[in-house]
Amino acid sequence: MEMGLDGRLAFLRSRLEDYEAYTGLTFKYQKQTDKAEISQALRLWKFILNFMEKDNLVVRREFLSEYIGNKNGFVAAVAAMECLPTSVWRKILWKHNIDFTSFESFLRRLTPKQFLAIHNNCQDLWNNDVPRVARGRSGKKIDVWALKQEEINPEKRYMSKGAWSFNLLNLDFGFNAYPNGEKDDMKIMEKNPMRFLSIKNHVDDFVVNQEDGKYWWLYLKARSNAGWRPGKEVELKSHICPGFWLTLLIHLWFWIVSPVSFAGFVGLASDLDFSGLGIAKWLLLVPGALAPLWLASVFVRFMAKQLAKIKEMPFLKNEWVETTAEIAVALIIFGLAINTAYLIILLLSDAFGLINVIYLISNTCSACQRSTC
Repeated sequence: MEMGLDGRLAFLRSRLEDYEAYTGLTFKYQKQTDKAEISQALRLWKFILNFMEKDNLVVRREFLSEYIGNKNGFVAAVAAMECLPTSVWRKILWKHNIDFTSFESFLRRLTPKQFLAIHNNCQDLWNNDVPRVARGRSGKKIDVWALKQEEINPEKRYMSKGAWSFNLLNLDFGFNAYPNGEKDDMKIMEKNPMRFLSIKNHVDDFVVNQEDGKYWWLYLKARSNAGWRPGKEVELKSHICPGFWLTLLIHLWFWIVSPVSFAGFVGLASDLDFSGLGIAKWLLLVPGALAPLWLASVFVRFMAKQLAKIKEMPFLKNEWVETTAEIAVALIIFGLAINTAYLIILLLSDAFGLINVIYLISNTCSACQRSTC
């Protein structure tokens, strides 16, 4: 027989009263008061992890409400944080640049401003309002009731993350503010972007938001997208370079260089008076081919998926329909192949034309030299 909410709360309170003190502190504290207060907060946190993993947010809110206003600010921070949905909590961590390398380092490095952000979002949610960190400009309506019913998902909720000294290029990544690890609270305050060119230790040098960050999106799409290795699992390398430069180069090439170069190629190719150095337009096609080839790849993959869907339709499962669909896709691919072959032939013809021009120029120069002698 399942116990009701009151019974569950009574059980949790009785177990917390007899719960052991936390003795796993690893940092050398200068103030004993900080050590004692953080120890109390970690005791509550450990209890939540051990006894409340399967309790939903409603039960957590009822149980932890008396701790949210605790005079021990560390206890209040833990209580408020554990009343938040995991999705909201992770957004707070990244938006307010909160270090969450470990439970203990989180409490030590939490600033009053960051604590206030946690508390305010908690108050928003339980006042039946959308947490302010989740309010965006997209206009997408957020269901507060659905947020309260969200699963805890401990693996994602307590996933370690660092804090950056500043947000480099506003791309949601930057230099680690605490590069010496969780046991050293020396914080890097430098905000000079030129530090990016300095020598790195390659150990916790950078912090990258891999949940909804801009740089991570650019990094991911440069390596796996609808037209190139779709569905490939991408992992961020431990060394920020050369991946950073490669990511910027690929996006610069795709979004700017390729369209401009391809437009120039089309313009020159359509100019009937352009002769002699026809090979020049092909120099524009080399960087300009990326975007068209990507679009062609997306189109072919799309047609292949549509063909697969046609074969899955019960009322279209007959030999005539399958044959017709296969012929249509084959004709499209054949057309792309013919166009590609045609472009190659034009390239070769222009290349031979340029070779002849160079040969004539070299012969003329040789003749001039002989006549001079």
